[in-house]
Amino acid sequence: MNFQIGTPSGSEIAAATDDNIDVLVDLEDGRRYAATFFTVDNLRTIMKRHRDSGECAEGTYIWAVDMIVVESISVDVIRRTVADLIATGEIESCCCRIR
Repeated sequence: MNFQIGTPSGSEIAAATDDNIDVLVDLEDGRRYAATFFTVDNLRTIMKRHRDSGECAEGTYIWAVDMIVVESISVDVIRRTVADLIATGEIESCCCRIR
């Protein structure tokens, strides 16, 4: 199935190993999904910040709705991930359907 990816803010998806980004996925049948892609290193960074601030039981855990964890963020990684989620049907479970 054909699809388009974008960001709510229209910002560029830059290659990154310590970041997160909100992604919109538009399918050719009109369905739209949203998810947030986090890198593994970004989760570590956030947990360290929580240890310092006391949030999330002093960094004991982290959670986010519609979280997808990847090694790095790039257009290629996001496209490959989304294509697999569509092919396996898992997009229905791990992303929020907004249309």
